[in-house]
Amino acid sequence: MVPARLGLVTKTKPDGTVKLRVIWDFRASDHNKAVRVEERIVLPRIEDAVDDILHLARQREPGDHLVWLVLDIKDAFHHLPLLQSEHRFHVALLGGKVVSYRRLVFGSKAS
Repeated sequence: MVPARLGLVTKTKPDGTVKLRVIWDFRASDHNKAVRVEERIVLPRIEDAVDDILHLARQREPGDHLVWLVLDIKDAFHHLPLLQSEHRFHVALLGGKVVSYRRLVFGSKAS
């Protein structure tokens, strides 16, 4: 088990309301140093998307249609389940108790 520190972020909105958010502070707890990542996911650049669509456009047959889709999952936080072997990397100590997530926690190198 590799417990992470929890933190509280306070943000005051323009209308004066205050938003409180609990975060997992993986950097402060050295959690990310305890994890070995096999691969690094690199997000595509706009140039990659343009190159891909141009390549597909050159390959199409008469009558073929290209469909462009941008998919963004609103509030995707905690939607992706973790493998059992990853559960030990998604725990924190809170009030002397262990808090454990069974879903992906963003910000963790293990994620």
